[in-house]
Amino acid sequence: MNSTPLTDNAHVDAPAAQRAASSVRLRMTVLAAIALTGLPFAAQAAAVRIAGGFVRYNGPLVNDPSPSGFRTKFQLPGLGVIDANPTEPISGYDFAWTFGYGQGGVLFFATGPGSAPPAPVQSVEFYKDSVIDPPSRNAISFAPSTGLDLQVGESFKIGTFSFTNGSWLGDFPDGQFSFSLHTVSSTPALNGFYLNMTISFRVTTGCTSDYSVCSSDPVDNADYFYVQPSEDYPGVQFSYVGVYEVESGLGNTGSVDLYGRIGSLLPTVFSAPQGGITLQPAIPSVVPEPSNWALLLLGLACVGGIGVRRARRRDDGARARQAAPKGESNALSGIGVAG
Repeated sequence: MNSTPLTDNAHVDAPAAQRAASSVRLRMTVLAAIALTGLPFAAQAAAVRIAGGFVRYNGPLVNDPSPSGFRTKFQLPGLGVIDANPTEPISGYDFAWTFGYGQGGVLFFATGPGSAPPAPVQSVEFYKDSVIDPPSRNAISFAPSTGLDLQVGESFKIGTFSFTNGSWLGDFPDGQFSFSLHTVSSTPALNGFYLNMTISFRVTTGCTSDYSVCSSDPVDNADYFYVQPSEDYPGVQFSYVGVYEVESGLGNTGSVDLYGRIGSLLPTVFSAPQGGITLQPAIPSVVPEPSNWALLLLGLACVGGIGVRRARRRDDGARARQAAPKGESNALSGIGVAG
């Protein structure tokens, strides 16, 4: 039987052994570099909690001084009902100030348990109220994801927004909700990252600006929440979240998930709409087609007051328009309350 000396075997396997040793040294160097940065190893994940909520509202408000006038109110967990009065006129709607229409801000902070400091709220109801018109409430809320076990750079569901479309001021500038979240984790690389967003709310009429044409499409009549662009998440384009009217028969409540990446808490997309929700690339606008006489006749019917919902949108603006002196009625032509 032929045999080969062990020294020869060692000689033949030496290059492989050297490569293996080099590979081990390389892996150790990479792991050491990761350790120095404070980042967890790729195979390691850590528990992360999402905290925060809604901080403030800025936008149109009303406190109509007449006995049956409308007033804007907010209901917050831990704070109850807040009468939200305007503090200044809206530019371009100065005459409306006489009738209680203006703009202002409302802070949202609920008292924490025990000695805990006040914290943002995770749900807000807002509505217009009067003695003759029972309130139909709008609502926006956020439920953060729980039980998260994440790695740096991982995409995940941050939480779920829920919406209800009720009754609010129409044909004014959009209202804005300041919204802030942050991560809480025992792992430094995953802790203390903030996400600040401005979520605007637009009431639509489903009609052209002069009410000559009105659409019956539920998408055109939905009211919309949308995220303002920010340097905190450059280039991210969110869908517009439309919430259907109760008259649509599709439901006026629904939800949508917010996804993002951990490490900077960068939001990426709205996804999985549920209930009376539609995701759109932009807020639809109703544009009349001159050749479409059927639509024009429908629009005339809207102007004539046949559309009950349109009348409800403009009911509290009618008094202001009737009382406005000549030359100022155009500035008030859009004032109203919308569902």
